[in-house]
Amino acid sequence: MSCTRTPGPAPAPPTATALAPPQDIGTIPPAVDLTGSWTTGSGPGEPAVPTVLVNVQCPYHAAAWMISQRGDSIQAWSFPASMDQGATPKEPPKVNRPATGRISGVEVKIDDPASHYRLRYDAESHHLRGTLNGTPFWAVRVVVNRPACPAVP
Repeated sequence: MSCTRTPGPAPAPPTATALAPPQDIGTIPPAVDLTGSWTTGSGPGEPAVPTVLVNVQCPYHAAAWMISQRGDSIQAWSFPASMDQGATPKEPPKVNRPATGRISGVEVKIDDPASHYRLRYDAESHHLRGTLNGTPFWAVRVVVNRPACPAVP
């Protein structure tokens, strides 16, 4: 008597959660300097280029995620898109406190009370990928091209 086995369903591709670095990222010297401005997103739509060029017009400021790295220590600030408002702002300025973390090799962990990033730097694409609060997240370096703008009265 012979038996034949039919193949089962193909395994699902790994999720961003599965690709995210572990909670303990270790203590390997940093493999990259992440300092600079990044554009971020989740799910589809991740750019295929290492650096995105964004052309903006006066008085617009594109949203940005800024990272400052010193050794293995990281600080990150999120800035929403905004418009220049003249001499008197419509809203009082908000204090933007940085999220803090560190990098070990290419593994990145950044936290503040509301945000928990678990990321890995991809040397081939030059992107950061992983999770933000357990959901898929990506970041790509960004250069903002803004023309010289006249002073706002």
